Amino acid sequence: MIRNRILTVVILFMAAATALYAGYTLIANSSIFVPQGADGVLKAIEPDPAYGWGSESVRLLDLGGSKTQQDAVRGVIVNTELNKFRVQQQGVLPERTYYYSDGKFTAQLDENRIDADFPWVRVTDICNDAPTIPADEVTLPTPQDFLDASPQLQTDEGTFLGDRAWVIDFTPSPAIVSRLLMLDFFTTVTDGEPESAWVISDKERKLIAEGEFTSPRASIWVNYNGNREIRQIDMIIELDGGSSYRILAQRSAGIDDSISQDDNYVPLAALDNGDPQCGLSG
Repeated sequence: MIRNRILTVVILFMAAATALYAGYTLIANSSIFVPQGADGVLKAIEPDPAYGWGSESVRLLDLGGSKTQQDAVRGVIVNTELNKFRVQQQGVLPERTYYYSDGKFTAQLDENRIDADFPWVRVTDICNDAPTIPADEVTLPTPQDFLDASPQLQTDEGTFLGDRAWVIDFTPSPAIVSRLLMLDFFTTVTDGEPESAWVISDKERKLIAEGEFTSPRASIWVNYNGNREIRQIDMIIELDGGSSYRILAQRSAGIDDSISQDDNYVPLAALDNGDPQCGLSG
């Protein structure tokens, strides 16, 4: 009898512990659990491998006392699990350009080739065992990048597109600036080409890599309700020598890459650049 009572107590205790753990897990992984402080918010973010994002940048240069402005737009759809992505840009390079990477090789098509009805050209040479450009090169900065950037919670009552959001100030790092300008990606796709000088000057590249810049403003917005994501990044950096960048990046909300937006659209998961035509020119 005593043994049965002990066994019953043990079973009830284990059941209660299991229920408590399940309840905690449910709450901790839902919007009911509210992180505290900038570090808590950033640590609560679970990066999605597939999403879209875009950025606008304004580059101000001082060329011998004359101010020059370069505006650029970048658009990305990426899936790091599949190692696939689409990138389009306008203003980073002289011509509007599209890049498709299907996990095997990266292909490019610029405005001139569109007008001339020319085919895509390879950016990475699969025919000589050169791997495709990694999808990691076209992602937004990660939560860890911002955890390493002295984050400070500004408010938990900010808004992004009408939704409540945390606003977190940070100190831009070379890694964050490089990711937002997609410097690694554009360095790769313009390697050995005259267009490389359009992306960024060697002087500015060196200043950014060495952290030789200041920032009068830099903030991110993280949605308060639902799955927590970095939804917007807004920052200004001023480089030694007089040039500066204003960068505004936003993550796309509710993208379903499986739904075709037009008759010619191919979902990223189905993207296949086809035969690289090794041995042929182009």
